[in-house]
Amino acid sequence: MTECKFITLHPNAKDISDRKFGRLTALGPVGRTKGSKALWLCECECGGSTTVVCNDLTSGRTQSCGCLMVERVKASSTTHGDTGSPEHVSWAQMIQRTRNPKNPAYARYGGRGITVYAPWRDYTIFLRDMGRRPSPNHSLDRTDNSGDYTPENCRWATPTEQNENTRQNRLFTLHGVTCCVSQWARITGIKYSTLYRRLVIARWPVEKALTRDATH
Repeated sequence: MTECKFITLHPNAKDISDRKFGRLTALGPVGRTKGSKALWLCECECGGSTTVVCNDLTSGRTQSCGCLMVERVKASSTTHGDTGSPEHVSWAQMIQRTRNPKNPAYARYGGRGITVYAPWRDYTIFLRDMGRRPSPNHSLDRTDNSGDYTPENCRWATPTEQNENTRQNRLFTLHGVTCCVSQWARITGIKYSTLYRRLVIARWPVEKALTRDATH
């Protein structure tokens, strides 16, 4: 550090020599501002030096020579190393459609009041809670399509599972079991198109519609 000539403190001035404030150590007074505030030369932990108004040191407003701010900016701009991954893309799309009114899907999500669990605005927390998707066929899905994006309401689901979970699905109950048309098609072995025609278009009674040999 270049040698600096310190000035004599005013008798009523606070002596903070050798005191540490954040990363800065006050070395000595070197002058005053135009407003007569004492300026102190300080040495920073990083090896740099700076002059700081005494009150800014003691109040905590200034804690480094500027290196701390640089580090924070770098940290905020440093990615998690996962940008572009399927999980990160799903997360980014979730954020956009719930928080960006300019997003084409916003009306169906944020516009309907769908929100994101606050901690999930941090991708690393979202990934920690959801984990990696099980396969390339899985994507982010909400169990309750009227609910928010939360750990309890989200899952990685296949296209089939998601199709069964859309708001347009109609549910039908037989003997205490409630399923959508595609689920009943798998259970009964009846073609989806046949069941859809019976249950949705013709509105057959559920028990009759789910009977394989029913013809009328």
